[in-house]
Amino acid sequence: MKNDIEETYIEFKTRVANGRQMSLEEVELLAQGQVWSSEDALEKKLIDGVGMLSDAINRAAEIAGIAEYSVHFYPKKKSIFEEFLKDKFDIDVAAELMKSDVAKEVGLDRSLLFYKNIKNDPIQAILLYDMENY
Repeated sequence: MKNDIEETYIEFKTRVANGRQMSLEEVELLAQGQVWSSEDALEKKLIDGVGMLSDAINRAAEIAGIAEYSVHFYPKKKSIFEEFLKDKFDIDVAAELMKSDVAKEVGLDRSLLFYKNIKNDPIQAILLYDMENY
């Protein structure tokens, strides 16, 4: 684990050095494994500016020469109904499933059966087709 942390730190410093046209030694003199406030990082020329996420998105689009774009946040915000179901009945997965293509394709009964199968063990592969006739 220690090696992984050290490798990640070296990779981070290398990216900073390349992005800031600095040597690794210069970066290490500044960094020393510390976390800097935005004001200190700006003063040390470790960042270009201070702003919000929207500022960073706008700047990235400007650098990329993109005039029109849209921003999507994930996971999608749940509706009040979905939040109610999740809080009261812990069935947020079921709510998603009911409005998915799965429910349309295999029907409500099989969709609920599918949900019951994945409720306590959601990481699995389930084939939604009836293989008995093949």
